[in-house]
Amino acid sequence: MNTKPLIILGAGATKACGGPLTDEILPAALKNWFEMDGQQFSVNNREDLLFLAKEFMRNCFNVPTDDDLITKDTCPSLPMVLSMLRRSTQLNLPIGNYDGEDLVKARRAIEYSIFAVIEATLQRIPYNKRFHTQLLEPFYRKGVEPTVISLNYDVIVDNAMFLLSERFRGMEPPDYGVDIATERYKDFCRGGTFGNLLKIHGSLNWMYCEKCKRLDLFISEGMRTAKALDELYHSVPFDDAYSCQGTPCRNPHCDGFINPILITPTYVKDYENPHVDKVWKQAEEKLKEADRAVFIGYSLPTDDIEVAMLLKRGLDHLDRKQITVVEYVHGDDAKPTDQRTPIYGHPTGNRFRSLFGQDIDWQTTGFQGWLVEQQLKGYFPFDY
Repeated sequence: MNTKPLIILGAGATKACGGPLTDEILPAALKNWFEMDGQQFSVNNREDLLFLAKEFMRNCFNVPTDDDLITKDTCPSLPMVLSMLRRSTQLNLPIGNYDGEDLVKARRAIEYSIFAVIEATLQRIPYNKRFHTQLLEPFYRKGVEPTVISLNYDVIVDNAMFLLSERFRGMEPPDYGVDIATERYKDFCRGGTFGNLLKIHGSLNWMYCEKCKRLDLFISEGMRTAKALDELYHSVPFDDAYSCQGTPCRNPHCDGFINPILITPTYVKDYENPHVDKVWKQAEEKLKEADRAVFIGYSLPTDDIEVAMLLKRGLDHLDRKQITVVEYVHGDDAKPTDQRTPIYGHPTGNRFRSLFGQDIDWQTTGFQGWLVEQQLKGYFPFDY
């Protein structure tokens, strides 16, 4: 078995569990509902933040007023909206007729919208779709520390690692690779950590104060699935975060306000954040140490230049057969191996082929299908 396994998670890993893809988040927030397994579920509003988000998107980005017309095709790219809001609030520049405090409130509303949609889906992930837990459990059971690099804002993998840590390690939480100031999390870490969870694009539960540079780990209702997470929730509940009026920094000597760290590929300046800089450096170190790398649900989009450079630098030492890319191609899980979509017949495959060559382990059965085949072949998780 590999002793330094590394897993890279993209949006497709979240989608496989029932969560939203990036371009599905804004439509769900603006309509105030999302669909999962053929059922509609409402998205929790707070302080009319969803209303403020919808008003902002209608006034500045021409999103339709009729909910039936709000789709991913009629909404702008979420990374673009976040980047424009971040840049405009920092430089005190208007977007349309929004400026000053109105623009700050719009930014808070959009950031809350992302949280609300992901939180609503997180609470409804069925037991049979907890693929992150299935993937990671063998490592915890065998005492092999995994490194997970996540490009997602959600906390699905956080949940899995906390749960498994409690079950197999007596509560040694994952090391986030950033300087989290939350005292209860630091208490857990004093007893030791197990595994690395490096969220290089930030996280919905990372709340950062730009004034004093403090970073806290806030816990939402949807994360209260382990004793440690429940304790953290009572220490730093999400009820204190995502407020229209702004959430004060928890540093008693600071009068600043906190915001989530949500990195978008189109806004490179965000990488200058000291915590983001630190986690990227750790990610590169872990990539260079890895003896096996598995990408799940990451399409290597062309605008992720910084990520592509990081991966190229970090994984060039590996034999190409030790790099697995798990993509989902509809219907391929029902086909024999030799009839599945080849690497050169898929846009994601071609992007990875250009980076690492055509000899990588290319799989098109999706997260669930790949896990099933790993188990059936008897070398689950990384015994080859």
